[in-house]
Amino acid sequence: MIFHHGNDMKQTRLAVAIASLFGMPLCGQAQTAPAELSAISVYGERPAAFRNITTSTETADRELIEATNVINTEDAVKYLPSVQVRKRYIGDRNAILASRNSGTIDSARSLVYADNVLVSMLLGNSFAYAPRWWFVAPQEIERVDVSYGAHSAAYPGNSAGVVMVMKSRLPEKFEAHVDAQAFSQPYKLYGTDDRYDGSRMGAFLGNRHGQLRWALSFGHLDNTGHPASFATASRSGTSAAGGDTVVTGYHTDRDATNRDRLVFGATSIDHSKQDHAKIKLAYDFSTSSRLTYALGHWRNDSDVRADSYLRDASGNPVYGGSVNIGGSRYTLAATTFQYSMREEEHWMNSLTWRYDPKQGSDWSFEAALTDYDIAKDRLRRAMVAPPQAGSGGKGQVQFLDGTGWKTADLRLDWRPQAGRRGHDVAFGYHYDLHTLRDSTYANTNWLTGDASIVDAGNTGKTETTALYLQDAYRVGQDFTLTLGVR
Repeated sequence: MIFHHGNDMKQTRLAVAIASLFGMPLCGQAQTAPAELSAISVYGERPAAFRNITTSTETADRELIEATNVINTEDAVKYLPSVQVRKRYIGDRNAILASRNSGTIDSARSLVYADNVLVSMLLGNSFAYAPRWWFVAPQEIERVDVSYGAHSAAYPGNSAGVVMVMKSRLPEKFEAHVDAQAFSQPYKLYGTDDRYDGSRMGAFLGNRHGQLRWALSFGHLDNTGHPASFATASRSGTSAAGGDTVVTGYHTDRDATNRDRLVFGATSIDHSKQDHAKIKLAYDFSTSSRLTYALGHWRNDSDVRADSYLRDASGNPVYGGSVNIGGSRYTLAATTFQYSMREEEHWMNSLTWRYDPKQGSDWSFEAALTDYDIAKDRLRRAMVAPPQAGSGGKGQVQFLDGTGWKTADLRLDWRPQAGRRGHDVAFGYHYDLHTLRDSTYANTNWLTGDASIVDAGNTGKTETTALYLQDAYRVGQDFTLTLGVR
């Protein structure tokens, strides 16, 4: 951004006015010629992550983040313009980014980086493939920069929505922080009238020993979210039979297309316990060269339940079968009020090296290697209706163990300081390998059963190799021409 201010500033003669105000006699004084000051130009630098990008950018700095009620990392950007985080409740693992160019289920149309390390999950494109926000703890965020739109050859086509770069801080001296939060949400909608409580604890510890810096961060979250969905049905035109259970307790309203519907109960009530730990080591070979290694671990145990509003003549909740509502038949599937459990354990390694002398050289260099491993991911679903589902019964277990990705990025920047001043050239190399291992099995006990009969399976690998070259050429003080190819 360039701000130019060059108005002539002339000396204003106030002697008469001041003298009159205080009733002082005027003395004859020689008139001095107006002084003309030279123009002053003020230049604001773009974020380093988007230095040679001409599109709009926004920043959430530490001051804004500290003034924001940040519980999870993704909360740090919720007040930036034209960005929406699809976070339904505290602890939601499906908090994807949405923007003007991408919707709330287009996860693959935005990119999120942590210290230039990719944390976006590009194994799919839906609400279920959210960035791995946990890799940066809320306490260690220094700033978050956002670029809108695909306007740089340095990023792949997934940047059609936004590119977000989180920068974490490193300690200059010994520091230790501990914080705790508690939250409670009264929730009343349809037949649900409840309170959902949770808490979070975090710790950050770090120090500097000469050229070596280190930081440790820990976090624990325990929260129950409000119902994320509801069991509904359109008005039925089928008459009830004699054996159908007569029920009460349902609610009526209109759906998104303004059609009458019935609401049978609340579903997807998620109780999640999440833990994360991370160690980061950085060694400064000089003021221009730094090597950084980070190792992160994240674990999640979640338990999803449902609540039926329907009651039979004895006042017992009804979860399945054919029911009679006002003389019409409605059929509740065994999975209408489905229970599920999930165990997840993820590891992430990253190694980055940056050489940027800033002064005395036209060149800078950066390299980044990442390895994300889903060591354990077991999703268990009940295929029988409650209350039986509470103690077992047939179901499914889905394994995602071994899924993950590896990336490698090299970038070389050339910014001439003399002779060819005005050019900002970046060229680099990108490689990624994404591996999907997804198998679903049927079993006789969804709570404890292992793999039995194969229900479905998806497996495969996707590999991408890219080269790019881009020059952001400054034409005078007011224009920048960017040419790039990938």
